[in-house]
Amino acid sequence: MNMHPACHRPRLDVTYDHSAVTLPGHHQIVHSKQKTQEHQPTTNKKLKERMFKIRIATSCFPSPHPRTLLTQTSIKFKIHSRFASSSVPKPSKTSVGTEAPKPFYVSTPIFYVNSVPHIGHLHSMVIADVLGRYNQLKTDTPSFMLTGTDEHGSKVQRAAENNRQSPQELCEAVSDRFRQLARAANVKYDDFIRTTEPRHHRAAQHLWNTLSENGHIYKGKYEGWYSVSDETYYSSTQVEKKLDPVTGLERMTSIETKKPVEWIEEENYMFRLSGFQQALIDWLDNNPNALISSQRSDIMHQLKSHDLADLSISRPTSRLSWGIPVPGDPNQIMYVWLDALSNYLTATGYPWSGKEPAIWPANVHVIGKDIIKFHAIYWPAILMAAGIPLPKHIIAHGHWKIDEEKMSKSIGNVVDPFKAMDEWGVDGVRYYLMRAPGSLWGDSDWAPNRLDEHYRKDLLGQLGNLLARISAPKLWNRLPPGRRSGASILFPPGSKTEIEGADSLQRLLLQLPGELDGHMKSFEIPKALKSIFDVLAGANRLIQDTAPWHESTTPDDAYQAIHLSAEALRISGILLQPFIPAKAAQLLDSLGVAQDGRTWSHLALGLGTGSVVREGGGGLLFPQLRPSK
Repeated sequence: MNMHPACHRPRLDVTYDHSAVTLPGHHQIVHSKQKTQEHQPTTNKKLKERMFKIRIATSCFPSPHPRTLLTQTSIKFKIHSRFASSSVPKPSKTSVGTEAPKPFYVSTPIFYVNSVPHIGHLHSMVIADVLGRYNQLKTDTPSFMLTGTDEHGSKVQRAAENNRQSPQELCEAVSDRFRQLARAANVKYDDFIRTTEPRHHRAAQHLWNTLSENGHIYKGKYEGWYSVSDETYYSSTQVEKKLDPVTGLERMTSIETKKPVEWIEEENYMFRLSGFQQALIDWLDNNPNALISSQRSDIMHQLKSHDLADLSISRPTSRLSWGIPVPGDPNQIMYVWLDALSNYLTATGYPWSGKEPAIWPANVHVIGKDIIKFHAIYWPAILMAAGIPLPKHIIAHGHWKIDEEKMSKSIGNVVDPFKAMDEWGVDGVRYYLMRAPGSLWGDSDWAPNRLDEHYRKDLLGQLGNLLARISAPKLWNRLPPGRRSGASILFPPGSKTEIEGADSLQRLLLQLPGELDGHMKSFEIPKALKSIFDVLAGANRLIQDTAPWHESTTPDDAYQAIHLSAEALRISGILLQPFIPAKAAQLLDSLGVAQDGRTWSHLALGLGTGSVVREGGGGLLFPQLRPSK
């Protein structure tokens, strides 16, 4: 809330947020066997008049309770109320003078249960977990992380038949395995959603009814290509003939995914996706950070070079019985992607029944790059049609490959994340998933020798080695008892160190929080980790060059080197908490850092007071890897 300069009262600024407000201008709504109807959007002039009335009415009121007046003035823009919620600050639902902060809402894709988890699923989980934990560290506001399983659709139905199980039996077993993976990997989720839950059925059907009531659903006949594996409809320009290497026969496949497609003709319900083409372009124009730059360019190219076709959003029960029934039509099942995408709303308590959602909109949807079309085109259009604010960011990570081939459950070249964590440790795997080159936006090759290299060079060689060095008793025996603590005395504000190499390390430490935060705001997690390990490398060099254990090193130089390196460890340990939480906690315990001294406000250099390092208490942070078999 801004303060009005004249009366120093809270002022409500209502701004025109194109991402949340714009309806497709002059889009055609075509009903089967009916004439075209044309819908005109409210003019900008009228909208500005409403905005002006709201601003005047709320900018300088004498009452300490702005809520009442806001309720009265909200009637003036009721036409746009369902689109304006993302841009209008809402009155506090807590006591006067306080406002409960909206949780940082981050989600993973919900994972398909046609097979057990692989390392790519863990990748999505860890990214979301890191972002949620980092938000709590940086802002001290709560995070809400959602993950779960997608349990409907043709693939699940067929997988259950192949396993001689009921779909529900298959879902129970595989869904539980994903829960186990999250717990094993120290992923701190707040909700694990399953699309077979009654709460999700209610939410998905309510969303359907809202879309229908707003005129965005009609019944029509679909003729075209469909991939069971992708759960996706394809146009004739998106498929091609390919020779099956197994049978030697030609078959039609998706150009994008190489998966087989089949021709279907069926009566379905259709979503008027074509009417939202310009609205999607406007949303991306006005929200350049909604997608990563390269991905945004790809989506914009699709939107500007090809006309969007209306989307089939149901399947006849004669073809698919495992799913959520279409409201009012027992012969149709909701299309699995409309069903699945609505899970992000379900977890917020949707339908909200007139109440302000405490969690929505999502801050970040973490997804794999293979499903970006569904999240960056279909999902925003559906939300616009329902009058629901759009998510703030959608980040799509790359795939993991084996010998340059994408991991795939159907191919059978997947990596078991449980076995990987058994071999390299939980935080060893978490670290590699976040640090590997290309692991976020590009594809990466899963190579055990590279995991070994990162583990030995970074975790063992830099982080573990530095702790072992400065906690060695022979190092501390060189210092008088009275000088074994008190980093704040050594580093008062604006102080400079004297030993060679210490100035550059001190400069790195002072810059580290801001540098890391810049990377995290851009979702450049590998760069954020690199900035931490650059500092640790500098601290190791300082210890190596100063050799504080050597008799020729003066106690003063040893004191400075040890305490500056201990500060590098302490600050790095605080910043590593989102990435490798268990090992970061062990490190901070070894440094004697109190539980309430591990926040962003404790990143200043020189706050490592008290017993900065417990002599001989470093322990073995990262054990040696077992020899490869």
